[in-house]
Amino acid sequence: MKKWGIILLLCCCIPLWGQEHARTGGNRLQVIRSGTEFISSLMADIVSAQNSIDLEYYWFSTDSAGRVVRDALVAKAREGVRVRVLFDNLVTPTAPAAYYDVLRKAGADVRYVHEFDKMGPFRSIGSIFSMRDHRKIAVIDQWIAYVGGMNICMHSVQWDDTQVRVEGPAAAVILSTLYPDTEIPQTEGPVQVQVITSEKGASAEGTYIRALREAKEYFFIQTPYFCPPEGILAEMKAASARGVDVRLLLPERCDWGFMNELSRDYFEELLAAGISVFLYSKKYDHTKAFVSDGNLTCIGSVNLDKRSFYINKEVALFVYDVPFAQEYTGHFLRQQELSYRVQPGESVARGIHKPYRAFLHALDPLF
Repeated sequence: MKKWGIILLLCCCIPLWGQEHARTGGNRLQVIRSGTEFISSLMADIVSAQNSIDLEYYWFSTDSAGRVVRDALVAKAREGVRVRVLFDNLVTPTAPAAYYDVLRKAGADVRYVHEFDKMGPFRSIGSIFSMRDHRKIAVIDQWIAYVGGMNICMHSVQWDDTQVRVEGPAAAVILSTLYPDTEIPQTEGPVQVQVITSEKGASAEGTYIRALREAKEYFFIQTPYFCPPEGILAEMKAASARGVDVRLLLPERCDWGFMNELSRDYFEELLAAGISVFLYSKKYDHTKAFVSDGNLTCIGSVNLDKRSFYINKEVALFVYDVPFAQEYTGHFLRQQELSYRVQPGESVARGIHKPYRAFLHALDPLF
């Protein structure tokens, strides 16, 4: 069945390789784990913007969180600040045009990835299964940026998640993933940040694989969705075999029910390879991150699934900084303490679960 998933995957994407940007120093980073704090911090930076505000989001909602950000953008556009907004609109395709026209009338450049109102039914269905702009990026004055798993919506306020506020030249590098002609200042210093992007390509996958191969002591992964490419799964097992402490932290219950089945179908294989699996149940955690050896941390929009690596537009930050990695390691371990450790034999498919999981694997690149 899995071979049909690969065929569907190849039919849905044309290779457009992602990119690893050069490391950039001279940055200050702040980790944000509260959606309320994220919206508050973003709003403060929007209000303080002098020259430009650029947003690229998978989900820019019409709910209360979306409205407060939209209205702030309207005010800045009327002040003469350049405001550009790009969002996927897959999850809000029926939003009234007038909702976003308020931004356009104020002078903002607002664009959709999918123009559903201009498509026929077949093209609309095809768009749902093809590339999604899954990035969550905000850049203010080309010097402050936000990257992570949080969208501009009430779900991000209600869920646990992780976002990074970047202050420094890496913000311009992040913006260049959307506008390649962005001028990037040349600066040096700590904290070294590398921007990793993926556009229907394997650049992000290759970078993740290299990080796994270079791990010597531990590699802790936190993700809401686990349906990895074969190469990453193989490297996880290889790392464990050479003595690296590999751990996987997932939500006990995913927001997409079928992903619970898909993820659990890997548990026995992971446990047999010596990889620890933990399920966090205190709150739904949407974080997409890993930390390795106390010196490398990755936070971004990339889920550990085939869609993120092969089809979607994604972005992640690789942070090469010991204090940052140590802080995130501590956070992971605190989450682990509140989680249930999966035991061998618990996730074996029985009864109807066997054909159901086989069916899901056939389609997993499309989810």
